Amino acid sequence: LTDYVRGSTTHVVAKKRNTSKGLQALINGKYIVDHSFVDAIVAATQPEEDGTSPLEKDWDAGWPSETEHLPPRGLEQTERASEAYAPDSARQEIFDGYTFIFYDQAQFDNLLAPITQGRGKALLHPIDPNSTTPDDFVRYVKDVAGEKGLGGFEDGSEGKGVVVVKYQPLKGNTLPFYQ
Repeated sequence: LTDYVRGSTTHVVAKKRNTSKGLQALINGKYIVDHSFVDAIVAATQPEEDGTSPLEKDWDAGWPSETEHLPPRGLEQTERASEAYAPDSARQEIFDGYTFIFYDQAQFDNLLAPITQGRGKALLHPIDPNSTTPDDFVRYVKDVAGEKGLGGFEDGSEGKGVVVVKYQPLKGNTLPFYQ
């Protein structure tokens, strides 16, 4: 399938780890595997001399190890061992208590499912680089965070709250918002 279907997807087959579908797999306790995993399953179903496949003889021993078929590292900032990508039920509520604010519709659409499946909240607040001022945006973020005014954020936070997802303007686009 091309779409991640929560409750039905068992593995995400991908060329790299750091994708929206890969994040959904991690949150929902599923494996992320490379296309070589599919080849390994096909090999495990091939009949041997006695006419039965390794999977028919011993399912557990014949089933390929997902961690041996992890997609190659992408743009992740840290290198993690393959075991870090194994299903872990502790991730199911990883975004609980967090609200993510997006400027960009494409980023919002791409990450909405993993954020909400991880029990977070995602908000889209598009900016118009020609009319939105930094103060306007700060007011919005502080309002979402339950604070008032334009000064700094209160320091009494406990680590959860509002996350502003970095805006990635198109190349060559000069935005007055950042001047």
